[in-house]
Amino acid sequence: MAMFVIGFSILGLFMVRLDQELEIDPAPSRLWLYGGSPDAAISVLSAIASSAITVAGVVFSATFVTMQLASSQYTPRVVKALSRRWYLHIVLGMFLGSFTFSLLVLRSVRPPEADPAAMFVPVLSVSLAIIIAIASVGVLGFYAIYGMKSLEPTFLINSAADQTRSLLQRSLIASRSVRSVGSLNTDPPPDMTTAAIRATRAGFLQLMQFERLLAAAIRDDVTINVTANIGNYVFPGEVLAIVWPSERISQETERQLLKALWLGDERTSEQDIEFGFRRVADIMLKSISAAINDPTTAEYCMNTLGDLVILVANEPEPQRYLADQTDTVRVIWEPEPFARCVHTAFDQLRFYVKNDTHLAIHALSTMRRVHALIPASARPVIESIASTFQQTVCEHLDTDEDRRTLDRAASWLG
Repeated sequence: MAMFVIGFSILGLFMVRLDQELEIDPAPSRLWLYGGSPDAAISVLSAIASSAITVAGVVFSATFVTMQLASSQYTPRVVKALSRRWYLHIVLGMFLGSFTFSLLVLRSVRPPEADPAAMFVPVLSVSLAIIIAIASVGVLGFYAIYGMKSLEPTFLINSAADQTRSLLQRSLIASRSVRSVGSLNTDPPPDMTTAAIRATRAGFLQLMQFERLLAAAIRDDVTINVTANIGNYVFPGEVLAIVWPSERISQETERQLLKALWLGDERTSEQDIEFGFRRVADIMLKSISAAINDPTTAEYCMNTLGDLVILVANEPEPQRYLADQTDTVRVIWEPEPFARCVHTAFDQLRFYVKNDTHLAIHALSTMRRVHALIPASARPVIESIASTFQQTVCEHLDTDEDRRTLDRAASWLG
């Protein structure tokens, strides 16, 4: 939005200066340019400026209400996703820019009442202000249509899922670019001393700057093992990384390591694969709560989570280290574990569908289809969660018929 305001401000000053140089008369015969009087130009520019700032205020208010409704209906985790929508910034930027442009042009208009000899009408600038106002109306129409679509459950669910898919794709590309060093030992040699890099503040580990970590490790000729996982909440004084040998690490390197491991007040989706699962799972659990009671949205979330689990399970071995030019491992970290994502997706579900046989069967069916499409090495995690799911739900069903139905749905467990 700031770029729109700055850009339209520069454009307004430039257009006024261009009008002063050209001194075009406002002739009514030219339909493609403004041809009215100075008083009419003041009225037109005043109307554009006042309406633009009014609409911008309405859009701001409507956006806040929309985010509040989405937060209470789905999950607070969707607020950031909605606030980052490019169309919202374009709409607000267009109207704020139109207001700024009209205001700057308005100040240059000189009516004949003040000084007939100094009368000035910026013809090109007024014409452009009208064009910008018409374009803003079109943008507002687009916002009305797209804004309503952004509140649909499928839109919000797919938004979280698409970010996770994009992150998985980036991780796959990074993994292909790493040289193999054979078996990777994450423990320091027995004869080496280690130093612990501890957090200086509380927060979620949002981001690891791998290039900075590698540069620091090469400079001091040390190995860095990042023990905290992306998305974990870290307490002050908790260990973030282990470095060896400890006698080589300098205070400057320690400061660089703390800068390379970003801590924030909330989780983000830049490197946190599990956070995408968390957002979809939150929408799923909220939709089947007593307050919302929307089983259709819950089923869609289960399908989406199943798709994400299949993507993670079928990924090649994720990147776990960075090596220098001599193939010496310098930076080690634990990648996002598959089991952690699966537990986030399906483990809590058993406490919410224990009285809904239909949703319980759909959940087991989803896990069965996922089980059939993932590698054999990843299947025990699904089997364990599905078995616990079946036991928990069966304990709370009221009739033997429902229990038998659920047992048939879980027959693939053996």
